[in-house]
Amino acid sequence: MDNPLIRRAINLAIDKERLALHVLKGGQPVATNAVPDLLRSRTVTKFCARETFDPQKAKELLAQAGYPRGIGLPPIEFISIPVKATG
Repeated sequence: MDNPLIRRAINLAIDKERLALHVLKGGQPVATNAVPDLLRSRTVTKFCARETFDPQKAKELLAQAGYPRGIGLPPIEFISIPVKATG
């Protein structure tokens, strides 16, 4: 994940609106990028902010990164960690 082209491709390949509305179904706001703002530090450059679902552009970026059609790209696992509300 050290290649910004791959991170951007992943961000563009995820339909965050559909995920929030039809999968999570908890009234969460739609994410604006692949890395939540809470996990950012001041030293981390924001990437992919405000980009929307664009699978064609994601394919182009993967090809530029050396993984045409995703061939050779190692598996990527996304996990969801429940967060307890405090208060």
